[in-house]
Amino acid sequence: MSQQVLIKLLHKPEDLLLAVIRAPSSGLGSVELKDLGFNDRPRDVYVFVGHGSRDPETHGEFVTFVSAYQDWLAAKESPGEPGISVVFGYMELAQPSITDVLAGVLRDVRPHRVIVIPISLFAAGHVKNELPLHIAAFSKQDPTIKWVITKPLGLDPLMVRAVRDGVEKLTQDGAAWTRAPANSGAPDPTTALVVVGRGTSDPDANSTFYQVARLIAEDLQILKFYPCFIGVTEPKLDETLKIAIQGRTRRVLVIPYFLFQGVLVRRIEAVVREFSASHSWIEVSLAEPLGSHPFPESLFCLIELRVHQALHGGEPLPCTHCKYRVPLDRVAGEVKGLDALLYSVRHSLTHKEALPHSHAPLKKHLLVCSNIECVQKGAAGLVPKIRRMARSLGIGKELKVTKTSCLGRCGEGPNVVVYPDGIWYRDFTEDQVEDLFKKHLFKGELLREKIDLVMDIGSLG
Repeated sequence: MSQQVLIKLLHKPEDLLLAVIRAPSSGLGSVELKDLGFNDRPRDVYVFVGHGSRDPETHGEFVTFVSAYQDWLAAKESPGEPGISVVFGYMELAQPSITDVLAGVLRDVRPHRVIVIPISLFAAGHVKNELPLHIAAFSKQDPTIKWVITKPLGLDPLMVRAVRDGVEKLTQDGAAWTRAPANSGAPDPTTALVVVGRGTSDPDANSTFYQVARLIAEDLQILKFYPCFIGVTEPKLDETLKIAIQGRTRRVLVIPYFLFQGVLVRRIEAVVREFSASHSWIEVSLAEPLGSHPFPESLFCLIELRVHQALHGGEPLPCTHCKYRVPLDRVAGEVKGLDALLYSVRHSLTHKEALPHSHAPLKKHLLVCSNIECVQKGAAGLVPKIRRMARSLGIGKELKVTKTSCLGRCGEGPNVVVYPDGIWYRDFTEDQVEDLFKKHLFKGELLREKIDLVMDIGSLG
């Protein structure tokens, strides 16, 4: 049976139209936007791009956010102005997918301009790489349509204002924390601010988060502040809280720098609850995510600013300190990402044909998914354990172990892939590492209970 997902679509201020996404048995969804009353070719279509989540609460908040923006936009439009359509799609983990939505816009709506708006706090992998590639592919199909992609929300005073609005809710709700009045003198040394981000493998996004945290601290006049992360990278929240209470700290304000509720925000809440229970003499206040309803108007204003900048040639995607454009010592190999990837693959696959050098012949290559969900389920310990066991068995130079980003099997991780065998294992834990060596790598016996996929090693097509 096909799955149906509703997209809210605004054509004119007085119309709230519905489009249906149908996901056929092939697994490739198609978006039907026709027969929705478009008498004239619309001027603009805004495409909101969310990351996507399997969490129903997060999905519902994103839909509510898009709907609230539509209402806000409709209230601003003057009678007689051409309508602006608003649709949304997700990069991964949820339907409708962004590619299905863009295909539907191209096929059924054909506006004069398609303005793609990443509802993302920072520019990382999806925004820098995947989304521009999607736009480039669709833009070739109809040269009469102008395709524009905006910056993500990013670093902007309007984001700081949204944080301030959320913090002020704490006072209204009777929380212990209150904002110091402007020009009140030196910051209170007994108050600490902890700003928690998601964390990413992109150093540009992580450094921008630190800039945002500093601006938040300046705005709230709490200069004893500690940026940290809940996943992927360091420093982690639990250790940061312990550091934050050193000295004369009596109050701690924790701000989750997230747009919506979800698994990671609930994890932050759990860490803060545990910390409060074991440090009862510290007053701990936890703010809500930025996009908690009612949504701060500053978020909607920032979206309009990003659209204006994209249409009028201002504020392009940041390239001056992006790891895909400018070399940094630690990530120099990722400059011009595709070239670096191709070089890495060629280097690995042509060792036998290369001129003699010191590397032993490579016999097996293991890929271990180290995306955030797999890390949460124990993947972080797999790579060091596999490497240690390979060295202890004397095959450390014959076995290559590589940490990867998402392998696209979310919900089934941690994933371990064995090449050139083409075997994908699911739900892999450290307990299975010994069997992986004894059975699969040495005897060729597959761990049948863990098999997710056996690749057909052959030609495509």
